[in-house]
Amino acid sequence: MAALVVGRSVVGRALGQRRLPSRLGEADDDLGSDSRSFFLVLRYAQVDGVVTFGKSGLLLDKWDFGVGRIINFTAVSILAIRFQSVLRFLAIRPLVMLGQSSLPVFCVHLLCVFFALTIMGNDPILRDWKGIVVILTSLSALLLTAKIATNRRANAARNRAVAQERPATRPSGYEPGLATDKVV
Repeated sequence: MAALVVGRSVVGRALGQRRLPSRLGEADDDLGSDSRSFFLVLRYAQVDGVVTFGKSGLLLDKWDFGVGRIINFTAVSILAIRFQSVLRFLAIRPLVMLGQSSLPVFCVHLLCVFFALTIMGNDPILRDWKGIVVILTSLSALLLTAKIATNRRANAARNRAVAQERPATRPSGYEPGLATDKVV
């Protein structure tokens, strides 16, 4: 996606156009294109070790919660919204269920991480069949959790709809204000 943004900017410069048509509105001007291109190149130059920023690198570091991560998240969100029709094929049912049940899935994911760390022991990498078993078990657990959470939500919605449709019934012989049990 970022390549599309940079490519659009480069094509516009090559054709000598000051501005390409955009659906993003006035916010998508030359300064925006230039800054996107600059920060994209800067990000990967830092990762490859071409450029180092010392303590200032935390602003652009992917692994720390810096300003760069917030800007990156915002940019990816804008691109996802903009190209929503193109990305619609990714909305397959298992992925949608995982997204709709994100909190329970995240909690089970933490359990899976602890499970994997227990199996790993002192070895930094899971090799051979252990890695395959951990990945398949984790994915199965996450999908099962998403399915259970989705079913619970559907059952709760169905029960609410049924409860709203029929009025509350009282047992036969019930009269308000009369005690049915004698207190001694």
